[in-house]
Amino acid sequence: MIAKKFQLELYRFADKKPKHGQEILHFSRMAMYDVAAVPAMAKAEYRWFGKDEKGYTGEEILYDPADDPSPPEGCVLELTLSGMSFRDADLWCLLEDVDNMLEEADHE
Repeated sequence: MIAKKFQLELYRFADKKPKHGQEILHFSRMAMYDVAAVPAMAKAEYRWFGKDEKGYTGEEILYDPADDPSPPEGCVLELTLSGMSFRDADLWCLLEDVDNMLEEADHE
């Protein structure tokens, strides 16, 4: 039996962010448990968050790519991951790429 290598592109959130609506596999470090990486499925969603000189105001508006691209007054666009937090150093890949890789492995 010959071992086959599969490649999967991973991105750091600091370098590239997923697009709105993409399903991803998010790898985060769990320092408190000394675990190298914990994968989790998530859906990338962008939201407008109200922000002023004191910080966040509590206002939150769901982003719609079909809407006017200019931000609502006093808001910043930020990525959310199905309610999970992430750090710039965390890694991610498209869930579709993982599915394709597994499909290819099934047909070997």
